[in-house]
Amino acid sequence: MDVFAGTGAVGIEALSRGARLAIFIEIDRQNVDIIRQNLEHTGLLDSAEVFHLEALRGLKILEKKGAKFDIIFLGAPYGSRALGPCLEFIGAAGLLKSQGVMIAEHRFKSELGGSYGALSKVREERYGDTQLAFYEDSHLSR
Repeated sequence: MDVFAGTGAVGIEALSRGARLAIFIEIDRQNVDIIRQNLEHTGLLDSAEVFHLEALRGLKILEKKGAKFDIIFLGAPYGSRALGPCLEFIGAAGLLKSQGVMIAEHRFKSELGGSYGALSKVREERYGDTQLAFYEDSHLSR
């Protein structure tokens, strides 16, 4: 699942590497149109669902449907106040499969919590001003 999907690059990359399905959540109509165009251009439209919704609302809909994901990527715009509530919701809602990973992209200078509900941070990677925080289900014994 690609949340705050932008132009869909992360989810489309996952599909191109063998993912069976990608869910995109994006609020900006122009970006939603670009995601659909990119999926059509790559021949991957049949392997995707695109939600034109605010991120948290989309997550709540998917939780009600009982959706579970191997990989969840959150690429909120830097400084967005929506990232924290989305992390908290995902940690409480059980959207991540037991062997899955959630990756949250954020500005290096802003710190994310070590845990959100059932999710615990297992590592971080820095790329210039960008930081990726990796979370897994803390109920698993690793």
